[in-house]
Amino acid sequence: MTATRSDSLYASDAVRQAARLREPDRYLAALLAPRSVRRDLVALAAFSAELLHARDIVRDPMIGEIRLQWWRDALLALARGERTANPVADALGAAMHRHNLAPAVLQVPIDARSRELQASAGVEESSDIIGAGAEETLFKAALSILGLSLSGASDAACADAGVAYAIARQGNSARMAAQAQGGPRDEVMQALRKQAQEAIIAARRRIAEIDPRALVAFLPLVMVEPYLRVQEQGHADQFGQFANVTPLRRVWRIWCAKQRGRL
Repeated sequence: MTATRSDSLYASDAVRQAARLREPDRYLAALLAPRSVRRDLVALAAFSAELLHARDIVRDPMIGEIRLQWWRDALLALARGERTANPVADALGAAMHRHNLAPAVLQVPIDARSRELQASAGVEESSDIIGAGAEETLFKAALSILGLSLSGASDAACADAGVAYAIARQGNSARMAAQAQGGPRDEVMQALRKQAQEAIIAARRRIAEIDPRALVAFLPLVMVEPYLRVQEQGHADQFGQFANVTPLRRVWRIWCAKQRGRL
């Protein structure tokens, strides 16, 4: 699963580094995809990683908002066929044109990260799992890159996957929802984890019923249970970065799911 400079089907070093750093699950899943779409799935993961980075600058939310606005403007420029000189954005633009990804669709994750940023700064409160829409959209975009048309079944699978992955991976979003819902924090968090567990069960059932080629897009979901366990033990930081989920464990779980053909 190692890319080389001579392999034009892989994304550039800068794009791969961005994806590997903050979207390791999606990055590893991309490396297990057909060679013809790997670089575009890596670009999608890197795009999400850049949005997460903007969201994580919580000491100065205004800087985060400026970065997110840059991405909104960049999407419009990319849709017109322009280049930005940003390697991640330009790789995403190439993927958009190859797979007809609309900028309006890719703006959904930007808006979700903006809401998370505002919530972390105390500007906005929401009882929703803010990141669920972002994750759902990224799963749908991955299916499009894989050449799979969306249907009622795949839409439902992406929706369930988005809820499960957002709660499990983004501890801060879940905590913000817990605060907005009121009541004892531990009880609300327990209810959210139960919601994630129910969503992952539903997602697996739906994914098993759609095109087997879709599995690659959903491989990150094998990390839901490990993330929930770490979250329950209180070892995740405010943005759900799980330092004690080792890279080897992540690689092994994702690779095994791909080999057995199911999550």
